[in-house]
Order: sequence, then C-alpha cells, then structure tokens
Amino acid sequence: MLVAAAVLAPAALGSGSNPSYCSPSGDVCIGISHKSGDVWLEISTPNKYFSTYKLCVAGPKNKVCHTYAIKKSGAGYDSKVSWSKSFPNQGHGTYKVTWSYSAKSLSFKA
Repeated sequence: MLVAAAVLAPAALGSGSNPSYCSPSGDVCIGISHKSGDVWLEISTPNKYFSTYKLCVAGPKNKVCHTYAIKKSGAGYDSKVSWSKSFPNQGHGTYKVTWSYSAKSLSFKA
C-alpha cells in the first residue's frame, strides 16, 4: 500500500502536505508526495488489477495525460511518476491530478 512520507517540500512546490486516498476496499491507493525537490504522483495496488493506467495533470493553462505501466514492488504493484520530468510546469497555481483507476483526484500547488 502507498505510504505518504512526511517530507517538507520546497516553497516553490507549495506546502509540505502529502495528500493521499485509498478506495474503501483498499484495492487502489493514490498519493502525491514531495521528495528531493520534486512532486511525485503515485498509485499502488495489492494485486495486479491492471497493466497500465492513465495519469492526467490539469494545470493553470491546460490538461496533459500520459499512460504508464504499473510494476511489481514488494508485496504489491505501484508506479511513481516525477511531475517535473513528465508534465509541463504551467507556472504558479493549482494542479489537479487524476488516475484512471481511482474515483478521486488530488491536487498540489506550484
């Protein structure tokens, strides 16, 4: 399962909060964490329910989506995507993140 670490984020990446959500069944967990000066977008599952998933980030100017693989990690499966390496920085504002296999979305400020 996804465990959000309490890591302080640089001021440029907003507050040090690490929002996360797990489905009521615990089958899919999502989270946003701030590590090493970057924002990481994460999804985890206890079993391999799907091979790929769609990750979308809607920033102040537009929405960008990419497809990623979910991989074996310890006792479950997960994927961790670097926001700065995978999505355009659209300047200051709120970024809403959605994962195709989660009913919830999370957000962070840049």
